[in-house]
Amino acid sequence: MSEHYRNSLRWCIGLHRSLLSWPQKRPGCQRTGLRSPVTGTHKAPVTAHWQTRDHERAVKHTASLWAGGQKRFPWRGDFDVLAPCVPPLRFPSSKRQLVASRHDEAGSEHAPADQHKCEHIATVSLEGALAKDPVSTGVYAAVQDPERSTSTEHTQRAPASPSGTSRKRPRNMTPYRPVRSEVDYRALVDDELPRIVKGLGLGPTAVLALDPQHPGPTEQAKNAYLSWLTAGYHGSMEYMARTDRIQRALNYEQILPGVRAIVVTTLFYWPGKSGFTAPADAATPNRGTVSCYAWGQDYHRTLGQKLKQLAEEIHAYAGGQGRYYVDTGALLERHIGESAGLGFVGKNSLLIHPQLGSGFFLGEVLTTLPLPSKRPDLSGRGGCGRCRKCRTACPTAAIVEDRVVDARRCISYLTIELKDAIPEEYREAIGSLIYGCDICQQVCPWNQFDWEGSPTSPLFGEVPQDVREPDLLALLDLNEVSFQERFRDSPIRRIGLERLQRNVLVALGNVGNPHQSRARLVRFLEENESELLREHARWALDRIERREKAAAPFAG
Repeated sequence: MSEHYRNSLRWCIGLHRSLLSWPQKRPGCQRTGLRSPVTGTHKAPVTAHWQTRDHERAVKHTASLWAGGQKRFPWRGDFDVLAPCVPPLRFPSSKRQLVASRHDEAGSEHAPADQHKCEHIATVSLEGALAKDPVSTGVYAAVQDPERSTSTEHTQRAPASPSGTSRKRPRNMTPYRPVRSEVDYRALVDDELPRIVKGLGLGPTAVLALDPQHPGPTEQAKNAYLSWLTAGYHGSMEYMARTDRIQRALNYEQILPGVRAIVVTTLFYWPGKSGFTAPADAATPNRGTVSCYAWGQDYHRTLGQKLKQLAEEIHAYAGGQGRYYVDTGALLERHIGESAGLGFVGKNSLLIHPQLGSGFFLGEVLTTLPLPSKRPDLSGRGGCGRCRKCRTACPTAAIVEDRVVDARRCISYLTIELKDAIPEEYREAIGSLIYGCDICQQVCPWNQFDWEGSPTSPLFGEVPQDVREPDLLALLDLNEVSFQERFRDSPIRRIGLERLQRNVLVALGNVGNPHQSRARLVRFLEENESELLREHARWALDRIERREKAAAPFAG
């Protein structure tokens, strides 16, 4: 170790020890007289706090540190207060976090630094100086000797993040655990996994082993997906056509480095053929229709919590790392489910279980564990044959060919994903639907059953009418506060009040009672300033007038 390096390190440790005696030092204060032994320049004041994660023993030290020369204070990862010739300082564990904020000349505080789990670096002592100072040891144990930093005896690095950087671990990713070599993966899949799945109340579950050389969908699925995007069937969902998302969809290594298998599971919500109060094409005056998957708590939260526990239990048992998704990632979920053996993709493009239909949510846990494939034992031939009921029943002809849906025509897209005005050519076809659509599932022969003779959803149970078929006029009376309160746990909340009322106005035009709806629509036009809503309200009034004229010859 060079004398220059020793001097720099001594200066750094001495500075820290002296600053610990000033715990009440105010952030942003100015000091003079201290010069860097490396650059000879004064340092700009920076406030740093060391915080333990145990709140009962929380300790907070305030110090003025000095960032020298042209070196900016590092907001992510390396804690470097010295010149480039001095190795960076790192934290030894996740139990201490640095929350650093730089102060300008006026003393204003900028946004705090990112808090993240830093790399685990073994302690390098300097002539025993750190041994007698536990606080200094906690902060400066990460000082690396360049001559020793390449040795695995002194350095243990955490796994790289999906992007190859040391950024914060995503919320849907489990922490890395050392792989347990004694684990029998076949026993895990055959015995342990079914036990966990049953305890979480999940449905049929399968495991899809991946090719380590090509961890992604089949060439046929890739081509189908790219053709779908090229045709523009994704509509305004531009994020689906982003280059980075396509790369992740076609290569699971981009999502979880080292991925070796996918656990695919289900959660059923379908209320059965008797769970709907009216046929698919019927409507009640002044009542809207909500898709049955939105009759309860937001499925992202419900299934997401179960997937998190599933992923954590699997990797606590065997080690490794996992990442889970509920309809949010760049995964071709239905293709994965079909490849894993959970069913077949029908003409309506939905994954259909040969015994339990298509009314379920799909969830995936990607794992670095080399799990063997496990396909459920499915009886029945599966497939759609020559059936075309879904294509015939679709009001907007969104199923343009077998297994291909043009989202721009789909009512679920028009009422949920589309942020702008609903195209006029589809408004009458929407009928009373204000959030999503179940028509292609209601007419599907694979869904013509009830759960043990009970017309209720296995996930939501008995559902009040005002949830299934809400009062349209009452929804027009909502303001932002009452909207958030009413739909705080519902997936409807994510589309916002404006889009919901846009959908309500279309439904009122189609199924609203003319005498009750007209006055409320006129008042809505006078009170509302949103041009999007005003245009739909005018259309609804015109639609009601046309309905009245069409019904006039039959009135007598």
